[in-house]
Parts: sequence; C-alpha cells; structure tokens
Amino acid sequence: MSKRGVVSVSLPASGDFRQLRARTKLAVGIPLALVRNPVLACVGASDLAFNTVSHAVTGSAPGPTMARSGTSYAEMTSHGEAALARVRSNPDVAKAMRGLEDATDEFNRRFEYIVDELNDLSEEALGRFSLRREAARNRAAELSRRVAERLRG
Repeated sequence: MSKRGVVSVSLPASGDFRQLRARTKLAVGIPLALVRNPVLACVGASDLAFNTVSHAVTGSAPGPTMARSGTSYAEMTSHGEAALARVRSNPDVAKAMRGLEDATDEFNRRFEYIVDELNDLSEEALGRFSLRREAARNRAAELSRRVAERLRG
C-alpha cells in the first residue's frame, strides 16, 4: 500500500498469458521430443502390421518393406514419419487441422481481449475504491479534528 492509501495490485494482462503460453509450449516441447521417436516407431510398426494383414486378407503381394521381418528401429521410425505425413496430407485431415488451428487462434484472441477488459475494469474499480477510501479517511480526519477542537475548547 502506498503512503496515500492507494492499493497497489499487479493484475495479469494478455501479454502475461502470451508469455505463459510460450513458456508452456517450450516446457511441453522438451518431453515431447523425448517420446517422438518411440511414438513414430510404434506408428510405423502398426502401419507395417496393418499393411501386412491387409495384404494377406486381400491376397495381394506385400511391398518390399513389409516382406522383411528384421526391420530396424530407425526404419520403423522413418516408416512412422511417412505414415504420419500420409495421414496429414489427407485433405479432410488437413482441413480439420486448419479448422482446429483457426479455432485455437480465435479462442486465444478472445481470451486475451477478455483478460485485458477484466484488467482495465479491475484497475478502474481499484482506483475508485482508493479514491473513496482516501475521501473517507480525509472526512474522518476532519471530523476527528473538529471533535478534538470542541473537547479542548
């Protein structure tokens, strides 16, 4: 609290939330990088298994990668990346991803607007409260001075 009785409060603004999102993205990115290759290898193995079963059921000949039983971890990871790229290149998936990104951007924009509005309203309310409090303090001081003068005099 300052000398004049004004309440000092630091309220979060939209910039604080942007900074928090950036820090969170960085903090989450590190653990995700650690599991990236195992997840891609799992996707690759699943895709190879699906393709092998699919070719067995349809009676078609498997591709050269599916025919090999000793596929390495690196090959599985590479195959997983390719499978993921195939899924992402699907027009419906790409459209859904764009829609999700647009919705996320819109949510962030609206959230930042609301935070800024709440911040402004809170600062205004605190300012009014501080002014009223100061005025009440001054009236109480004046009243105390008058009472003291009457008692003395």
